[in-house]
Amino acid sequence: MSEPATTILNEPTFCILNAGDPHDRATWIERWEQSPMQLPYAHPDVAALMVGSEEQVLCATLSDEGGTVLYAFIHRPLYEGASDIASPYGYGGALFWDAEDPEGLAARFWPLFDVWARSHGVVSEFVRSSLFPDVLDHPGKQRARNENFVRELETELDAVWSGSASKVRQNVRKAMKSGLSVQVDRQGSLIEDFHRIYTNTMIRHNSSQWYRFPLALFAELQAALGDRVLYVAVLEAGEVVSVDLTLLGRDTAYYFLGGTNLDHGASRPNDLVKATVMDWLALNGYRSYVLGGGVSPGDGLERYKRGFAPQGARTYCTTERIHDPHAYDALVAGHRYDAEVRGAQLSQDSDFFPHYRMPLTPASEGNAVHTSVPDNAASGSAAHVERRRPRPGSVGAGAG
Repeated sequence: MSEPATTILNEPTFCILNAGDPHDRATWIERWEQSPMQLPYAHPDVAALMVGSEEQVLCATLSDEGGTVLYAFIHRPLYEGASDIASPYGYGGALFWDAEDPEGLAARFWPLFDVWARSHGVVSEFVRSSLFPDVLDHPGKQRARNENFVRELETELDAVWSGSASKVRQNVRKAMKSGLSVQVDRQGSLIEDFHRIYTNTMIRHNSSQWYRFPLALFAELQAALGDRVLYVAVLEAGEVVSVDLTLLGRDTAYYFLGGTNLDHGASRPNDLVKATVMDWLALNGYRSYVLGGGVSPGDGLERYKRGFAPQGARTYCTTERIHDPHAYDALVAGHRYDAEVRGAQLSQDSDFFPHYRMPLTPASEGNAVHTSVPDNAASGSAAHVERRRPRPGSVGAGAG
C-alpha cells in the first residue's frame, strides 16, 4: 500500500505523517518530544515494532493557535480501496497539549481527520484509550473493558511502601530476608537475561509461538527509546531470577513485560522487582506508574497488580467507530461465510471489534486462531500484541 509520505489536507496545520518516510519520522519525533506526556506507545519507532508487513504506521497531527494534537495509528489494508485503523499496542488516542479549549480543538481536528479517512476508504477505527485526561474526546463509541491499576507515586519512599497492600509488603520483606539483590539498568545490559526469563515464562504459560518475541525486538526498543527503557531485575546468588521491563514517559511509567523463574518463586522476587521499580520512579521524579490489568476481569493477574495500587483502579476503555457501515456489514458477512466454509466457529465475544477480525476457532480444536490482536483484550497483559514478521510488539488492549 503506497501513498505520498505526507498528506496535507486543505488546512495547512493538519497533516498525516508516515513513520516510514525519514522526513515525516523526524517531524513526528520532534513533535512527540514536545508533548508533555511523551507517551512511549506514540513514538513512531515503538509503534513500528507492532505492525504487519503491509501496514503503515501513521500519525495525524494538528497544530494551531488553539493547541497541538498528535494521533498515532496503524493503517491496515483490507482489500483494494478499503482499510481500517487501530491505535498502536498499548495506550493511545489523540494526545493534545497547549489547549485552553479542548472541545474547540477536537471540533477542528476530527473533521479534518475524517476527510482523510474517507479518502482512504477507512471502514472502522479502534482505539486503546489512555487512562489519563491527556487525549481529545473521540467521536466514536467508548466501551469499558476492565480495571487497570495506576499507582500514584509519593516523593516519600515510606509513603510508596505503605501505599501497597499488606500482602505485598509481607512478600517484599520475605524477598529481602532471602538475601536477594536488585539491579537497575537503562542501557540494555539486561536484555539477554530479560529475554531468557520472559521466554521461559511464556513457555510455562503455554502461550502461542506468536508471543515469544525475538531478542531483536528488545534491541530495537532500546534503540528507539534509549534510557527510557528501564529493566529492573532481582538476582539470587548472582543469577537473574525475575525481571520487569518498564517504558518511561515524561512523568508516567508503563509496565510493559516481565517474567520470573518459578524455581525461585517462593522467595517472591517479582514483588521485590515492582517495589524497586516504584522506589526508583519516585526518586527520579515520576508521578504515576501504570501497571495495567489482567487478561480477563477479576483474574489472578488483576488481583496481583491491585496489590501494588489498592486505591488506583481505573476503568480501561476502548473506543470504536464505524466509518463505512455498508462496507463494515459486508466484511462481517464475508467473515461469517469464511468461518462456515472452513468449518470453524467465531468467537462468542460480542464485544469484539471489529467483528470481521474476530478470531476463528477450528471445530476440532479448542484454541482460537488469531490473525491479529483481539480488539477487546485487556490492557497491561502480554497476551494482546499485534506483530509483523519478523518484528513483534508490546502491551495494551485489544485490537483486531
